[in-house]
Amino acid sequence: MNYKINLFLPFICILLLSCSITPSELKVAEQLIESKPDSALKILQRIKPQNIKSDYNRALYGLLKIEALDNNYIPLTPDSALDFSIAYYKKKNDQKHLATSYFYKGRICRNMQKDDKAIALFFSAFDYFSKNNDYFFLSKIYSNFGDVCLFQTDYKTGLHYYKLALECAKKSGENINYKIIYLGNAYRRMKNFKTAKKYYQKTKIQPNDSILYGMKIQEMGLNFYFSNNFDSAQYYIRKSIKYPSKKNAYATKYYALSDLLFDLAKYDSASYYAKVALSYPHNFYTQRECYRILTNVEYLRKDITLMNKYMEQYKNSSDSVRKIESQPKFKVLESLHYADLKAKKAKQEMILFVAILLISMLLSGLLVHVLYKRNKQKKQQLSIVKDELNQKQQHVSKSLSKKIEENKASHIIKQKKSKPELVKLLYNNTLHLDNWQEFKFEMNHTFNQIIDKLEKEYPEITQRELIWCCLHLLEIPNSDRIDILDTTTDGLYKLKQRLAKKVKLKSTKELDDLLKQIITL
Repeated sequence: MNYKINLFLPFICILLLSCSITPSELKVAEQLIESKPDSALKILQRIKPQNIKSDYNRALYGLLKIEALDNNYIPLTPDSALDFSIAYYKKKNDQKHLATSYFYKGRICRNMQKDDKAIALFFSAFDYFSKNNDYFFLSKIYSNFGDVCLFQTDYKTGLHYYKLALECAKKSGENINYKIIYLGNAYRRMKNFKTAKKYYQKTKIQPNDSILYGMKIQEMGLNFYFSNNFDSAQYYIRKSIKYPSKKNAYATKYYALSDLLFDLAKYDSASYYAKVALSYPHNFYTQRECYRILTNVEYLRKDITLMNKYMEQYKNSSDSVRKIESQPKFKVLESLHYADLKAKKAKQEMILFVAILLISMLLSGLLVHVLYKRNKQKKQQLSIVKDELNQKQQHVSKSLSKKIEENKASHIIKQKKSKPELVKLLYNNTLHLDNWQEFKFEMNHTFNQIIDKLEKEYPEITQRELIWCCLHLLEIPNSDRIDILDTTTDGLYKLKQRLAKKVKLKSTKELDDLLKQIITL
């Protein structure tokens, strides 16, 4: 049995390692993706997606591939590998890779001229990168925002986002010359040609940086063209064509040259370069303008057949441009995004508030329950103590009464005195009636501070009346009370009446209840 287990252990380890370790090619490509994107792309193109077993590696491959294509200025097209990456990172809640995937998905939508979808994806990526101060991607997103705004002729907003892109580029340490050119482009669109020229001149680009240098020369040529300086415009635009371009830039250069030559009445050259522009990757706007030039050239040549052909294509292109222009404007989408964020925040705050409220109610209920149980327990304990003290009080009272009876029996035998004198002597010896402080102490101890309470509550009560109260509680017979208080039956009754009046009772019958209430704990 142990032998079989030992055989399978290496196989299991190899299987687990093959599923969990990132292939070395992906690691190398990830390290080179920014510094040497061409090398990274070559590595990724050698990898066969079907050989990638791990979902993690498959998702990383899809993201790195689209990123490498974009960094090499290759136009992006819909990619199922990136869609898998987005689904995987959503499932794993990998916010960083998900935000990056959203950004490149947005780049694909932009290339397809679906700006509304692109903006929504850019904002989804923006939420993560802005929270984490990722200035590299923020710079890219702001640039794309600026591009969309300029296309929609919202130049002021576009300028604002280009400035933000420049600030982020400075913080991330990337090449800021692109951002400066974008700012010049914005000012050119606003027909502020002098300011645009200043921004182009701010760039410090060497000719060996061929793509960026060609971009600068192109923008300078366009700036001269739109400011009606045709000679300088033709020089710079022709010069820019000699430098390599990214994505749709070749089409833009040749279209600009064609338009310029048409204005200079060089119709053959204008027609030629318009066709050259259409042979390169281009957008619907460039396509429409090239067909406009071709239609006008054939009109001037009086070639009605070709003119109608180009006119039809111009109309089709115009329809496509109108569809793009009918997409929701950037400011609308921006407002919707922040309104959605505000709603989500309000919802989260409401959930948090409800959660805190429920927890508070639960804790309050628990506290009330604990205090209730504690109070109930204390009441029970207090009730027990009260019962015990009342029993002790009754016991003391009975003991005192018993002592009186014993002393009475003893004095009857020993003393040869009259009854009143004998009663006084008996109770004086037992209760210390001749010593008020002793009597008061004894009665307070026996009957729960009875005298102190009566004196405090009813200061008009006399000592005789207080003595009667104590004798009443000791259940001393009325005959003995008459002798002790040296009064008559009628006098005793009047004493009770006066006492009842002082303690604010309606009748003497209520005295018993009052006294019992005072001495009960």
